[in-house]
Amino acid sequence: MLTIQINDALLEQRILAKALRKGISAQEFVSKLVAETLGNGEESAFPQLDPKKHGKVIQHALTEEEQHLADAIMPFSQVTDPAIYTHDLRRKLR
Repeated sequence: MLTIQINDALLEQRILAKALRKGISAQEFVSKLVAETLGNGEESAFPQLDPKKHGKVIQHALTEEEQHLADAIMPFSQVTDPAIYTHDLRRKLR
């Protein structure tokens, strides 16, 4: 068992209000919040590497023909309004 003292009245009210909205006690709400924040406690099998030290830019030299084709391709050139395009795209995925 762990006891947490909250000295910020506004934070306390926010916690109580959210717990009430969810229909659970403040203790249960804080317990779930802490558990969610800390995760399951297991260390990842994969170490986190620093991208600045371990990352590299993959850049292959293109032939003249490949460069000409790459210059000719204009991805999403048909899109005139990105908002409408993403709205329609999301509708299609449903």
